[in-house]
Amino acid sequence: MSPTTEVPNVELSFPRRAAQTVRTAFAFATATGSGRFGVAALALILLVVIIGPLLAPFGITEVVGIPFGPPTGTSLLGTDYLGRDVLSRFLRGGSTLVMLSLLAPLVSLAIGGLIGTLAGSIGGRFDLGTTWIVDVVLSLPSLILALLVLASLGTGPGASLVALTVVLAPGAVRVARAATLDAASVDYVEAALARGESRLSIAVREILPNTRSILAADFGSRVGFAALIYAGISFLGVGQSPPAADWGLMINENRIGLLSQPVAVVMPAVAIALFTVSITSISDSISRSVGGRTR
Repeated sequence: MSPTTEVPNVELSFPRRAAQTVRTAFAFATATGSGRFGVAALALILLVVIIGPLLAPFGITEVVGIPFGPPTGTSLLGTDYLGRDVLSRFLRGGSTLVMLSLLAPLVSLAIGGLIGTLAGSIGGRFDLGTTWIVDVVLSLPSLILALLVLASLGTGPGASLVALTVVLAPGAVRVARAATLDAASVDYVEAALARGESRLSIAVREILPNTRSILAADFGSRVGFAALIYAGISFLGVGQSPPAADWGLMINENRIGLLSQPVAVVMPAVAIALFTVSITSISDSISRSVGGRTR
């Protein structure tokens, strides 16, 4: 067969494999009742985050009424502690939380997965030193560790991403190291050692690609944890700075008017909880489906 007839087949194979992967992941995610609920809830949250800013009737700093005003015809959910429209700030306030909750676990997985794989493969002093550092960091409360990082870097999405990565990476290192130690005795690793390949090469080329399913399952569980940590630091006022619209910051700003204007606190709190529960439900459904297929 000539080279000109082989290239189209190669080009068509990748999108087909990608589509099959997406269909399989969706089937696993919706295999249980809780998984179907998680997919529906996550779709709702993403719809609010993506479409919400286009539907917001007012700007995030625009004063439209009295502080803690009741719902009116122009301000459907009332106003916050400065008289700004609650609905507009809610529709614009979830993008940072969702973005960082997905990006921080991904970055921590890339860094921690590589370090954990190298530690489990190389062993020796590198493994001992890595394990000691991970144990020390994990002994600190997650929120306190994030606040320590933010105290040195300041506020904003970039600093929050670094703080969340520091909090999540040690757990990814431990998971990757454990998966590497389990995979170190399989046949393909022993064959690579017999060929004379270095442990670094084996870790990157042999072990890391074969532990990605475990790391992917760990990623799902850490997304919800990242959302809770970011909501906590935003509530304390060190995630985003006013007048930014952020769900965690909205809870902190309007808590003094909880009895007179509960919507300003309840709406972002419910959205954060729904996002966290949806990710947890999807991750649990995928884990059960993959576990059942493995058995």
